[in-house]
Amino acid sequence: MPHEAVSTLRTDAVDAIYFRVAGPDNQFVARDKDLLAVLRGTTNPSFDSAIYHDQPVRLVSYRSPSSVGAVTTVVAETLNKRRGVRSRLWLTALGTDVLELDEILCAGWFGVSRK
Repeated sequence: MPHEAVSTLRTDAVDAIYFRVAGPDNQFVARDKDLLAVLRGTTNPSFDSAIYHDQPVRLVSYRSPSSVGAVTTVVAETLNKRRGVRSRLWLTALGTDVLELDEILCAGWFGVSRK
């Protein structure tokens, strides 16, 4: 595979992206040789989480038929963007909850003080 194509596939400012292509009988074809496929029964694609190069990654494996047998493509991505989104969601939800609590307390105080 040309270097430019690989560079385009792996371009991401936040996360590292790894991939592997294997032919029939799991014969290595291209890229990250030590990346393992996630094959869960007949589910296609198959998803899983793992540790790769000492980093947690999310994996997806896809088996596609070909004239010589099944070709399996595995893609793994580190979790930096996912963690960032999760943190922002939690902070947004917490901020909203605090504002709602303030409004409820103010309304309660106003209602009690008006007799």
